[in-house]
Formats: sequence, C-alpha cells, structure tokens
Amino acid sequence: MFRLGMVAASAVILAGSSTSRAQILLADSQADFSTAAQGTNGFQYGVYTAANVTSGTFSTAGFVVVGTPPNTYWYGSESLGTPAITATAQHPAFDTLRPAVRRYTVGSNGEPAFTGLARLQGTFSDLDPGGDTFAFVTVTDPNNSIHVLMDNVIVGATPILFDFTIAVAPGSTIDFGVNPGTNGFNDLTGFAGTITTSPVPEPASIALTLLGGIALTLTRRGRSSQAGNGARRPSSD
Repeated sequence: MFRLGMVAASAVILAGSSTSRAQILLADSQADFSTAAQGTNGFQYGVYTAANVTSGTFSTAGFVVVGTPPNTYWYGSESLGTPAITATAQHPAFDTLRPAVRRYTVGSNGEPAFTGLARLQGTFSDLDPGGDTFAFVTVTDPNNSIHVLMDNVIVGATPILFDFTIAVAPGSTIDFGVNPGTNGFNDLTGFAGTITTSPVPEPASIALTLLGGIALTLTRRGRSSQAGNGARRPSSD
C-alpha cells in the first residue's frame, strides 16, 4: 500500500502545480469605443425602441457621429443632443425616453468566438446630480433567451458596481444601458465595463485530480482491509 500512497501524493502535488487557463479580455467598453463604424470591436451603439425598458428591440437607426476628433461620439438625433453614447458615458433619449444602449456581440466582426462563462464587471456613475437614471445589464443568448442581470437600478450619488458571470456563445449580445425615468433632463451617466472569460482548469489538472482521488480511495480501502484482518486474527498465548 506504500506505492499507492506515493501515487496519490504525487498526483495531488502535480494537480496543484498545474495552471488554469488564463482569463481573456473579450471587451473593454472604453478602450474599444470607436466612431469608425457601428460594430467596430464588437460594439454597437443605439437604443431599445420602447421607453424605459430593460430588454427589447435594439436599433441603431438615426445614430450618427458628431463632435470633433478625438472627442467624437454617437448621437441618436433627438432633442438636447440625446440619446448620446461616448467612450465614458451615455445619456438616454429626451423626447422618447428610450434607453441608451451599448451592445457587445460575442464573436462579431472578428471578435473571439468564445463559448463558456463570461464575467461582466463595471461601474455606472452619476455625472449630473440634477437628475436620476436607471441602469441595467441584459444578456440575450443565441436562442433569444433574455437574462436581465441588473434591472433598472437607480444611479445616485454612490456609483453602482456590478460583477456577473453568465454563459455566452457566439451571437450572444451583452447590453449595458441607462433609462431616463419620468424625464430625460440631466441624465448623463458614466460607464466603464469589461467582459472577460472565466478561468477554467486545464484538462491535465482535472485528470490528475481525479487520479489523486482514486489513488487515495484505494489507499484508504487497503488500510481498512488490514485493520479488519488484524481484528479477526486470534491472539497467541
């Protein structure tokens, strides 16, 4: 049984030393922002077509690029320069009260065709204390199943931090949006977010861990058998 014990110890040590697959940065909302064209770096900039909703039909209709380089941004052709989406902020629509939505599509326009768990992290912050906005994070998978991970959380004096993990696949859409509530005044909202893959164990690490468990089980069984035989052996005079 000494040999089995050594195998078990070796397997556990090797499994512990095996590394996990590193996280991969799929998207960074600020670093990947672009006004070159809709869909650049996997991002589109638009609205949902109904007021104050956290899911629905996404549209980029009417969005044009305005501003002077390097301070250009996406503008949705309503009153008071709204809806608007910049590298660091977004403002919902003033006239229609539709949410400003920043959408990332997994595997689009040369982005990684990733399948697995993705981690969504970021911050919504109030850049105009004169009004309140309502933040949301919505993921729709390729089968059109909708997952509202953050549902109209008010963005006030304290920034709203989020950290979600959800399964995605090529074609999944990840929407970061802000709603205006009852009116569209003073609703400029700061946003920063990243999408990364969640690390998973290497196949070799999984196999070694299983081997270690099997070997340890055999070792324990062998010791139990020895103890049982000793209990049945008659004592000598």
